[in-house]
Amino acid sequence: MVLGTFCVVCALVSLAFCTQFYQFLLAHALYGIAGTIVYSPATAISGHWFLKKRSTAVGIIVCGSGLGGVVYPVFLKNLFDRMSFRDSMLIIAAFNFALMLPACIFMKSRLPPRQPPSYKALAGPLKEAGYTFLVAGSGLYLLNVFTPYFNAPVLAQSNSLPPNIAQYSVAILQAGSFVGRAAAGVLADYFGVWNVFGTMLFGSAISVFAFWTPTVGVAPAIVGMVLFGIFSGGWFTLCAAACATISPVTEIGMRLGMLWTAAGIPILVGPVVAGLLVTAGGDKFTYAGIFCGITFLIASLVTLAPRFVPLLKSRADNETDGGESVMSTTTTASPMDEQEK
Repeated sequence: MVLGTFCVVCALVSLAFCTQFYQFLLAHALYGIAGTIVYSPATAISGHWFLKKRSTAVGIIVCGSGLGGVVYPVFLKNLFDRMSFRDSMLIIAAFNFALMLPACIFMKSRLPPRQPPSYKALAGPLKEAGYTFLVAGSGLYLLNVFTPYFNAPVLAQSNSLPPNIAQYSVAILQAGSFVGRAAAGVLADYFGVWNVFGTMLFGSAISVFAFWTPTVGVAPAIVGMVLFGIFSGGWFTLCAAACATISPVTEIGMRLGMLWTAAGIPILVGPVVAGLLVTAGGDKFTYAGIFCGITFLIASLVTLAPRFVPLLKSRADNETDGGESVMSTTTTASPMDEQEK
């Protein structure tokens, strides 16, 4: 946390003084590294301290990100209207330092530190079907999870949203994300992590197909933004919780780190492809929406495949047992019929 906070502040201060493209690129790269250094321990540590209400705890932790997504766009817009880019970035750097400092002081791990696992040990979780499919499904989901956030102004423009609303399209999405992050954890503790997790996965696909792909008008477009924010925010909450349910407590941090590392690579691809599809579609989100919806649907099926297979197998076994019972009854009855005859 100390290292991540230091890098966040350095990245923002550096960004304030950037003048060349490569400088902006390096500052953003440093900020991305700093964000992952902070995010993984913050979500993994809840698995150490909570068991009965673990999903609720994770939801409270990650809903801060959704709240920040609502506050920061509005905050930045007002800063840019009143002062220079440099001064605005320096204020954001100071703001982040003040908000992140308490975590550096108070965040503690319940379990003692252990030696980092060997590279050979990292292959162990990948031999488990549940974890492997979770990583693969998460990679497919993350391929396009940020594409609607990047293209929210495109959706607003194609549905003729008023300018005073369109400029806050990202904040509208993030408001839904805040609700989804907070509610998903509570719901998961009542209805089961994987039940709610599956709902968030399929809900993301349905919301994109229904509200983002066609031209729907002002009110439905806003509803579509909020709904996708809710489902995607809930996914971020429950991905960590789902990983914790299939992991030994001592390996939660390691497995989450492996998941985010592997699944983070597709993030670089999806928004670029979607941007080309937006251009090809005449600055509308139609083609990109189909692309996103399909990837979300496939991600849902891949993630939940280990859950479906035992159910299908159990059903097949029951049908087989029922058939064998009928055959057995028929076989035992035949000699009696012959004797009666």
